[in-house]
Amino acid sequence: MTVGTLPSLAASIVPLAVSRWRERHPRVLLRVVEKVQVELLFGLLRGDFDFVIAQTEFYNLLDGLKQRVIFRDRLRVFARPKHRLFRVAEPTWADLAQFPWVCPMVGGRQRTVLEKLLASEGIDLPQQMIECGSIDFTKALVAASDHLAMLPEHAAMSNLGESTLKPLAITVPALSRDIAVIFRERSALDASSRDLIRQIETVGADLSRE
Repeated sequence: MTVGTLPSLAASIVPLAVSRWRERHPRVLLRVVEKVQVELLFGLLRGDFDFVIAQTEFYNLLDGLKQRVIFRDRLRVFARPKHRLFRVAEPTWADLAQFPWVCPMVGGRQRTVLEKLLASEGIDLPQQMIECGSIDFTKALVAASDHLAMLPEHAAMSNLGESTLKPLAITVPALSRDIAVIFRERSALDASSRDLIRQIETVGADLSRE
């Protein structure tokens, strides 16, 4: 079984779900591949994956796929605990745009959540931006510098701990995102695939609620 997933989900939710799933399916060979959203969808259409765990966004760009939302998580803006922004009582998005950012790679001409959010507020993009598909790199860079990053809470806290990254007191409804299992319309999922999806759904709902 080959599963595609976003790097942010591969940092915490998918590994925990797989560890639980493995107890029931000790003999199934599982391949887990991390890619950005658009690459996951095109790979699914090519038959590279049995199913993918990704955002619902951009799903309707491609025909021949079905999706089912399995949980909702929330993005937060993270910085190192000694970042100057923590001395600002009520930071604004204009304040945040004055600092360098590290953002996920989204593929093609699609815009990041940050780009959409700043554009809706009439704010220019930060002058310094790094695109990166690695959650580990993103967290390490934020912990070691004044860079900011937008990450799900479960991914930000999975390895480095709360003492290394700290969320800023700023949020908007646009930072909530639906996570879905996406599969080919005419391709049935076997029992082991359905069981892994159930485990991801359970773990995702639990960690996002926390």
